[in-house]
Amino acid sequence: MAITDKTRKILWARSGNCCAICRQSLVIEATPFDVESIVGEECHIISGQENGPRNDPTYPKKLIDSYDNLILLCSVHHKMIDDQWETYTIDLLRQ
Repeated sequence: MAITDKTRKILWARSGNCCAICRQSLVIEATPFDVESIVGEECHIISGQENGPRNDPTYPKKLIDSYDNLILLCSVHHKMIDDQWETYTIDLLRQ
């Protein structure tokens, strides 16, 4: 399954186009020479991968790509929460 367009739109709208941790804008404005750049990443709180960060084999597979299991982050904080998954727990990320 994949994140639906509706879920993606809700995630971006409710986040205000900002990283949930640093609150930096996740859309870089266009320049006179280039178009806008999207630097946000749609991240799973509970991983759907068997060895993924914060994987919970009891979590229903059909909910992996649901809004309640997603968080919008910049690439730095996405890497940080996935590498430091024991610090960035499911409960902490849901706050």
